[in-house]
Amino acid sequence: LDVLQRLGTPEEVLKPLVADKKLEQATRTFNPIHVFKALLLNLTNGISFVILFVLFLQLLGFVFLIFAKITNPSDVGMYFKDGSFMVLGLSSQSHEHGVTEVLGNWFIPLMILCIIVFYLLLTLLLKLKKIINQK
Repeated sequence: LDVLQRLGTPEEVLKPLVADKKLEQATRTFNPIHVFKALLLNLTNGISFVILFVLFLQLLGFVFLIFAKITNPSDVGMYFKDGSFMVLGLSSQSHEHGVTEVLGNWFIPLMILCIIVFYLLLTLLLKLKKIINQK
């Protein structure tokens, strides 16, 4: 009983082990659900996991923009005004003078490409983080 009391409660002892196993599973399978769960379980393990979680949420933003472009194509895109970048996404100023949307029908394929690239980078960064933690 003394040894069990010194170890602590099972929730405290097993949480890091479960988080490590989920991280291993996520980097091995590249499954987005496993990646999300691994990031959630590891949020308390350092600022790098918080940053990776925010990057994962950015992926959801790209998915949202695809659906927004389908439902309201005139207000979603990559906008330039007076030759300089203005916004990528939703813009209420899209109908103003001097604002042009430059991607047109290429917006959705570009967002899909961004999702794939960001997801692969995110998963590879998780794999790198796992390797660094093991050293």
